[in-house]
Amino acid sequence: MDIDSQRDGGWWLPESRLDVEKIDLEISPGWLMSKFTAYAYSISSKMSGRSLRYAKRVLLSKDDGLEIHYKDGLSGLEEIVYFQSNHISAVHYWISKSKGSDGEDRSVNFAIVANSVIHKIPGSKKEIRKLCEILELDLQRISPNFKELQNYNFPE
Repeated sequence: MDIDSQRDGGWWLPESRLDVEKIDLEISPGWLMSKFTAYAYSISSKMSGRSLRYAKRVLLSKDDGLEIHYKDGLSGLEEIVYFQSNHISAVHYWISKSKGSDGEDRSVNFAIVANSVIHKIPGSKKEIRKLCEILELDLQRISPNFKELQNYNFPE
């Protein structure tokens, strides 16, 4: 805990830069999925010994920009990453496949590319389509180019 947090009596939570009345879209998983995700990232962080962060909420205002609210699975600290709308160059949707003990597992992934950095975000196809509509971007149906871009919240 830093000195400012101690003086305030506890951890401070980051505040949104966006005007609540101007928010055009909010994307966040439901209560149950939020609890499951927090638990899974906490366990994964502890097992790997690395801090893993995940996006827990995305706020978009066409006029004011986009915020991604991240939470660190190990420490529980929250972070807000802000972009102006015109800094977002692409929105991606892809399905990744992996071999599991009970066959092949498929997972649906969504990400945005902003300032040459990939940010994985939560959401449904409907919410991501709405995000694209507001930002006036086409949904890319392939994974982002991980070799040429930096990864913000993807484990390496």
